[in-house]
Amino acid sequence: MPLALILSSHVAGSRVGGFPQALALAQWGVDPVLVPTVLFGRRPGRGARPGGGPVEDGVFRGMLEGVEAHGLLGLFDTVITGYFASADQVGAAAVLIDRIRAADRTGAFGSAFTVVVDPIMGDAPGGLYVREEVADAIAAELLPRANLLTPNLW
Repeated sequence: MPLALILSSHVAGSRVGGFPQALALAQWGVDPVLVPTVLFGRRPGRGARPGGGPVEDGVFRGMLEGVEAHGLLGLFDTVITGYFASADQVGAAAVLIDRIRAADRTGAFGSAFTVVVDPIMGDAPGGLYVREEVADAIAAELLPRANLLTPNLW
């Protein structure tokens, strides 16, 4: 079964971010591994105080280390990135992508590894809704590593 790593938001009360991606992939026979960047009760675009907050950078890095320690790096067929709460999370994702690309793929479902970057940074009419350093990090560190980009119209 193909294996996908999702690095994005977990929004409990809205069908956006990594959680619905994981559900959809599972329905298509892809085994998802979700490492959340934020834990929200609802979409922040629905108003102030979405509940929850960002996953602390050290916790995010620790989760990535746990995925690696579990021996999964060489088995991932794809990484899908989405919403990031900090530039540090983006940097950790970039380092992990490089480590996955360098990993031995013996035992992987497919021979190729694909990086899908959804640069979730803003929307019309409000513009940028992540901090500028997060947007800059996505542009500098993730876009060059992407095989496929899925930006919104904004």
